[in-house]
Amino acid sequence: MRLTPADACDRVLHLNLHLATLLDDHDRWDDLHAHADTAARTATGEPASPL
Repeated sequence: MRLTPADACDRVLHLNLHLATLLDDHDRWDDLHAHADTAARTATGEPASPL
């Protein structure tokens, strides 16, 4: 299957956007994992603990 240069460029741009989204999702999951206690309290509506 041969693509025109414009179609190939569109596919590469789409792939790059998809990969950027996956990296952002990965960063969010890492943040949630690192702060699991805060995420759980936020999800259940529990007030934050005083510092």
